[in-house]
Amino acid sequence: MRLSKAVRQALGFIEQAEKGGHFPSYASSMGQPFSESVLHPSPFLTYLILGLIGEHLSPALKSRALRYCIQEERQGGSYNYWARSANPDIIRPYPDDMDDTACALLARQTLGESLSGEVIGKATRLLTLVEESVGGPYRTWVVPVSAKKVWRDVDPIVNANIASFLKGQRVTLLKLGEYLEKCLEKNTLSPYYCGEEAVLFFIGRTVVSARLRKRAEKLAKETMTPQKAALLLGVLVVYPESIRTQEYLAGYLRKTQQDTGGWPPEAFVVESSEWIAGSAALTTALCAYALMHFERQKPGRGAKGSPLLKKEGCMLAAIEQQAHKIITTWPRLFRNQATLLAKAFFAAKHGQSILLTPYYFRESLKHTTVADEIVIQLGVGMLWGWMAYTILDDHYDGEGETQKLPLAALLSRTLAEAYASVLPGTGLSEYFQRVMASLDAATLWEMQEARLASSESILSVSLPNWNRGSAFTDRSFGHAIGPIGILVAAGEPLTGPSVHALEKYFRSYLAARQLTDDMHDWTKDLERGILTLVNVTVIKKVRDLGESTDLATLKRVFWEACAPSLAKRILKEVQTARQALKEVSAIDVSAALTKDLGRLEAAARQSLEERQRVLGFIKVVSAGN
Repeated sequence: MRLSKAVRQALGFIEQAEKGGHFPSYASSMGQPFSESVLHPSPFLTYLILGLIGEHLSPALKSRALRYCIQEERQGGSYNYWARSANPDIIRPYPDDMDDTACALLARQTLGESLSGEVIGKATRLLTLVEESVGGPYRTWVVPVSAKKVWRDVDPIVNANIASFLKGQRVTLLKLGEYLEKCLEKNTLSPYYCGEEAVLFFIGRTVVSARLRKRAEKLAKETMTPQKAALLLGVLVVYPESIRTQEYLAGYLRKTQQDTGGWPPEAFVVESSEWIAGSAALTTALCAYALMHFERQKPGRGAKGSPLLKKEGCMLAAIEQQAHKIITTWPRLFRNQATLLAKAFFAAKHGQSILLTPYYFRESLKHTTVADEIVIQLGVGMLWGWMAYTILDDHYDGEGETQKLPLAALLSRTLAEAYASVLPGTGLSEYFQRVMASLDAATLWEMQEARLASSESILSVSLPNWNRGSAFTDRSFGHAIGPIGILVAAGEPLTGPSVHALEKYFRSYLAARQLTDDMHDWTKDLERGILTLVNVTVIKKVRDLGESTDLATLKRVFWEACAPSLAKRILKEVQTARQALKEVSAIDVSAALTKDLGRLEAAARQSLEERQRVLGFIKVVSAGN
């Protein structure tokens, strides 16, 4: 993404503020207008700045900053609010804390460090030490449970920062998310930060909710400062229904940016009953972060984008408008459910990518084109299909809401009508019906063969054969119908070589994506009694080795014996998909068509790297027991 002039100037201002890998922290007396009057030896603002915009800094600065962050680590892997070099005679000593620790580790991740198994192992031990209950929330200070009550508090922003760090490690804790949701419900503030805007901002990095959006929109109507505007814009960028408020906040930030490229310092952190801390560099980092995400979310605004990018935005808007037009004709209860689900789909980058798949294939056609109206209809069909799939898939996995099942039925009927009308006489409607029949059969097979009853043992249960035919991809093959519709609209026969090659591409692409998802969620799936291909692979290996079936052993076997072969299978599927795409003679292979393949490839290679870290973590934990 090309950065706008305002963001580039802000990054330049921040780089000029750097001193030996860190950014100075300033403090003012509580109750007074904030100014950079007193220098306090704290690295905490540095961690915040790096966690926000570290990836966009120059390579030399990133290298210095990473060294600084690593040097500040204390024994046991924790961090402290005060720098290691701070004179204990002039500061109020604090214990190490989880806020500094989470933000420092997040900064290291943002700077590009692949955290080792030893580092992750230490962080896990710290979380276990300070957990209020298993899975969160967590106490702020790294002290024994016998410590005084003042050091055993549980704070919303501290836990939000822990959640952000865990998210970077691809870990989501349901209980931690529930705690953050309750903090929003109760309007819980943090004694360590200035203002409600900070609470909403940090929680908003891992939580999406209507309550969060509405509260941020309400605060945006009050007296504004650049820091408040940045925090609220950082919350709202994921909510397309808040676009007017977002544009107001972004405009305010652009108007208040100084000639230096920065924004004035504002108080952000409460150090004690006497001091509040902040800096112009931190305020500027918050503003730059918010503007970057605002410009990234809506194609065609901020930095000058390519005509293709702007066209993507127009196509998404047209699909959304057409879908909304249809939804408004439905009964009220269906309208409410469908509108919320559709909005979430349009707000997510993954959802946008799915809806634009027919468009990407239309743009890649060699010798002809397809009218916008057809692309829009196919895009809307993709929306109905994935909304229905999401509801039903959650239901089959035991996570869904029963009251949404009637909506899934309505979406399925609307989807069938859409494909029956979009290209009449081409055979696409009949093709769709065959795909849906295979989907239903695959779902039935999975429910009968790939579920573990609570009374069954994984050592004796009959394991499903996921390698039979096309069972592994039949449930999600509806994703291929929109792009195949583009080829049909361009004159390619459904039985021709281009469509056949495209089917081959989607089989391999969907297999790689399913495997990637299953590798990420395999423990959660197993706890719910879902026997995925990944779980089956682990269980077979445990049986072969004669190992026990406790979760710790299963995890060790997964990383030691199964992860390499599964990652290699993903890479093989990606390679097959790339080759199949080249065989679709009707199109020129573009970057837009292979972007998802690149992500899957990167995820597979990352899992191999993660294996080394996790094995190191297991070694550390085992040594401590």
